[in-house]
Order: sequence, then C-alpha cells, then structure tokens
Amino acid sequence: MSNTKNKFHFWRFIPYLLASIIGFGYGFKFGYEISGTGLAVLTGIVTALICNFMMEYVVHKISGPR
Repeated sequence: MSNTKNKFHFWRFIPYLLASIIGFGYGFKFGYEISGTGLAVLTGIVTALICNFMMEYVVHKISGPR
C-alpha cells in the first residue's frame, strides 16, 4: 500500500494569508468611506473571502491541486 496522505506544506498557505489581509484592508477602507465601522467590517470580510477564492484559483493553476 502506498502512503496517500499528503504532507502539510505551510508555504501553500502564505498566499492565502496575504490575499486575506490585503482584501480585508481594501474592503475595510471602502466600507468605512461609505458608512462607518459596521459596514467596513462586513465589506472587509467579504472582500477577504473573494480575494482568497481568487488566490485559490491562481495557486491551483500554478502548482496543481492540493
């Protein structure tokens, strides 16, 4: 039997972390300009998720499936 368990590669999570931080920053800035802190946090979270999914696509195209 072969070992089908994938090793945990920490370097694969660094782009997701950066995309989430940058996305939250831009979303928070945009939401705060429109309506204050409440909308800023919500917009930041949504933008972080969108950036994370876009980064998933890029990493998948570059290095293949997990």
